[in-house]
Amino acid sequence: MTDSPAPRRVTPRLWAALTLAGAAGSAAASPALVPLPITGGPERLWQVQTQAGEGGEGGESGAATADDAAATLDYLTELGQIEAQLRAAAALADAGQSAGAEAHLDIADEIYSEIEPELESFGGTGLTEPLAEAGASIKDGTGVAEALAAALAEFDTARDHARAPDAVQGAAIVALLRAAADSYATGVAGGALGDPAAYRQAWGLAETARHLVGRMAEADDEKERTFAGKALEAMADLSAVLPAIDPKGQALGDPSIPAAVAARVELAAYQLR
Repeated sequence: MTDSPAPRRVTPRLWAALTLAGAAGSAAASPALVPLPITGGPERLWQVQTQAGEGGEGGESGAATADDAAATLDYLTELGQIEAQLRAAAALADAGQSAGAEAHLDIADEIYSEIEPELESFGGTGLTEPLAEAGASIKDGTGVAEALAAALAEFDTARDHARAPDAVQGAAIVALLRAAADSYATGVAGGALGDPAAYRQAWGLAETARHLVGRMAEADDEKERTFAGKALEAMADLSAVLPAIDPKGQALGDPSIPAAVAARVELAAYQLR
């Protein structure tokens, strides 16, 4: 078993475009860069109905709303991906695996450079300094827990400034879970770890999704809390596939498990429309 030189970048842009903007016939993307596809059923349609329905069928208002929702979803999902890489890097640093940690920081830097222009428009510029400090602490191996906590708090502030509707927040969680399932399927086969970096990326994505669901569980809105309860129940199954950043030779569950979890959470998110 060999460790890949760097974790794979997994982005849900194709899925976001299809579900929120209704873009039929989108250009194909590399399977390594997108999550598992969403196929059929009401769980695929609720986001379109939520974001574009009140603007009229095909009307300019509906199109603008869908475009705004897609942009916000893309932003929130990439924030989640940066956080996932940071969580993985910090956990690896804590385990004394500095080389693996730096590989995840490199991916975080790459994603950050792509969304940096959006940080200002969405009010997330406060993330820059804590993120840099967390990366430096992880590389140095000192003060990691404190720097990570500060960065994670700023991630939440950046999300709050985006003022995303509940449905978009739910869609971002689903996108992260589908990305985790896709990455896990790359990293694990036959219950054994084949690509540690892909597995670790899946772990970070799942941990980030769990955190976001936890935030919704504390919301004042009953619909958010109900969704969060169902999502946390579904995500309990992830313990069989993503027990820790380093599974240390443990037998790992089938890749169908995280894919099924993502599907169950998506169904639960239907109520957020």
